[in-house]
Amino acid sequence: MGANSELISHIDPSYRNLVVISGARRGIGHAVADRFLQSYNTAVIGVDNHPDIVEQFPERQGRNFWPVQLDICDTDGVKELFGEVIAAPQPLDAVVHAAGHIVAGTDYHRHVRDYPTETARQQVKRLREVNGQAAIHFVSQAVGALSAQENGGCVIGISSSKADFPDPYRKEYMLAKARFSEAMAIQRTKLPPSIRLIDVQPGNTQTDIDGGEWIDGSDPDTARAVQAVNEWWRTHFGTPVKTIAEAIYDIAQDPRERRAVIPLGRDALLGSYMSRLPGWHTVSNTAARGVYTAVRLTSR
Repeated sequence: MGANSELISHIDPSYRNLVVISGARRGIGHAVADRFLQSYNTAVIGVDNHPDIVEQFPERQGRNFWPVQLDICDTDGVKELFGEVIAAPQPLDAVVHAAGHIVAGTDYHRHVRDYPTETARQQVKRLREVNGQAAIHFVSQAVGALSAQENGGCVIGISSSKADFPDPYRKEYMLAKARFSEAMAIQRTKLPPSIRLIDVQPGNTQTDIDGGEWIDGSDPDTARAVQAVNEWWRTHFGTPVKTIAEAIYDIAQDPRERRAVIPLGRDALLGSYMSRLPGWHTVSNTAARGVYTAVRLTSR
């Protein structure tokens, strides 16, 4: 943390509320930070592992935006961050965990050690840690901070609607996000009414983030085909990132919002209904493989 701790301790006390947002450099996290910064009484701590986080919202820095370069896999750093947040002059109002990591691939192995190359093993290990263990720890620390100040508040964990639209080439990502959702569901049962823990599950969102890297050794033709299909889907059925950010802002600000899981986006809502149908997951997986294969063959 270092200098970041010094910044947090000097947040202007005239801002009544404090919000922490992870993954604030790009994508949904950046859009959510931008939306909260439009609130005249809110200070935002934006967390990201990339050094460029310190270059975001330059006109707001020193006023109501405080960048913190921190890898959420650094459990000690995350714990220290929320210790500093508790010491800030204003109460913590909301935490939005938007950090994530995407890796796609044609193979899935239960154990990391079973992937064929060291590069692949490191890619999968990072994906599982960021979207699984580290996400769970970050949200747990956020809940602990809200509990310590006794004012209540809202923690929003951004998982994924992928489980409702199974993608055979993003199974690692889907399973890691599912573990995150399960952990939030368990933790939710232990919380007092003053703390809301909400699992937000966006569908395909139109952001500046692409489909992610591919696991080392993946077939390049398949990768191109899958990427082409995903881009088409995102363009035609994806939700603008500002729309998602506005919805997340409203959820955080409305104490009456008590839903445990909230799908966001047209395809996410569709998936939440379709997933209730018998055999839907098998149909979805088969259809996805068929479309990807057709695109791969016709693009040669």
